Amino acid sequence: MSISINRPSVVVSNGCHRFHMYQTALACQQEGVLKKFIAGGYLRNDIFIKFLKSPAGRKMLGAGVSKRLLARRQEGLDPSKVVALLAPDLVERLGRSPMANRFAPGFFSYWSMKLFGWLSQYYVKGGDLLHVRSGYGRFAMVRAKRNGAACLVDHSIADPLVIAETLQTEASRWGLPEEFPELHWRCVSQDIDEADHILVNSGFVRDTLMACRRIPANKITILTLGVDLARFSPVSVARSKPEPFRILFVGEIGLRKGVLYLLQACEKLKLPDAELILIGTVADIEERLAESKAKFRLLPVLPQAELVSYYQNASVFVFPSLIEGSARVIQEAMACGLPIVTTANSGSIVQDGVEGFVVPIRDPEAIRARIIELYNHPDRRREMSLAARAAAVREFAPEVYHQGLIRLYAALRPGKFPESRP
Repeated sequence: MSISINRPSVVVSNGCHRFHMYQTALACQQEGVLKKFIAGGYLRNDIFIKFLKSPAGRKMLGAGVSKRLLARRQEGLDPSKVVALLAPDLVERLGRSPMANRFAPGFFSYWSMKLFGWLSQYYVKGGDLLHVRSGYGRFAMVRAKRNGAACLVDHSIADPLVIAETLQTEASRWGLPEEFPELHWRCVSQDIDEADHILVNSGFVRDTLMACRRIPANKITILTLGVDLARFSPVSVARSKPEPFRILFVGEIGLRKGVLYLLQACEKLKLPDAELILIGTVADIEERLAESKAKFRLLPVLPQAELVSYYQNASVFVFPSLIEGSARVIQEAMACGLPIVTTANSGSIVQDGVEGFVVPIRDPEAIRARIIELYNHPDRRREMSLAARAAAVREFAPEVYHQGLIRLYAALRPGKFPESRP
């Protein structure tokens, strides 16, 4: 439903990769405020799109390549409003090689961001507002401000200073090499510091920005991107026989997500008919994963159509992340009616004792205790399941994000900024 308010003209700048700004651009188009959408590589040729979707295309290029290419488009978005900047994408991809990661971490990402910002400055004219992904706004923000536009920086993870400290501490704890591309995060920090207003996806992110940079609360708005509540929904068919107690984790299987603490918790679980399922790409903990005494099933990244069945057939979703923005997988799990065990640093809306449990970071004993509690009390598990689904319907409906976004845009005029949303 559209909102009858004064509507600005908005340039949405995504940067490289596929960020949630694709959905932001679609929301803007649906609300009639999109001026341009600036992205890296973007797929617009209808004939090639049909080829990629065909069995012949998947066979010739491989299912993985076809999927990655098709991800570089947004269904329903008007191609005439899209500006595709391929060069920064190519530079960024050079940095993905093992050699580049080893000897020049963050170097190619840094220059990709700088190049994107420099090229995108030529496409911001005519917009009342530039809504840009943090890290990709350099030069474009300067040009937009010179043209009289406001600059909204979209930042969806904790402050870079907090990320650096957390990852360094964690690497030291586990005897692993530190991986913090300082150059990459330098671009992100610059955009945050120069923003007229900042859009974040959780109170946790807001609090880290306020603590590290002393940014006033009224310069930050919290708005969470919605999920497909029709796709991610509880199973509707009653089970004919008892199911195993399934503990589910979805996400990158690495240090930052706290997976090693989940494994430590499960090593001491002596629960009959219980199983741990990890779904995602293994990042920086391969050796520690192999050394773990916990029994688990490891699955690769799955398409959403397949992933939803794992949510629906799980008993509890555990996400003990050390640092996030607002973990989308928690939103999907809640929409499927799963009780959640997570940390405050995950940036979720889970209330301790209502939709699940909030435990301290780096605390395997607390994780284990909450899993056992849910195992031993199926009635409470059902109550939390219902509460999780109700919260998802209330907070994660796409129209909630759309309407909040348009209200924020309308408020962003020079010298007039909204109060921080709770």
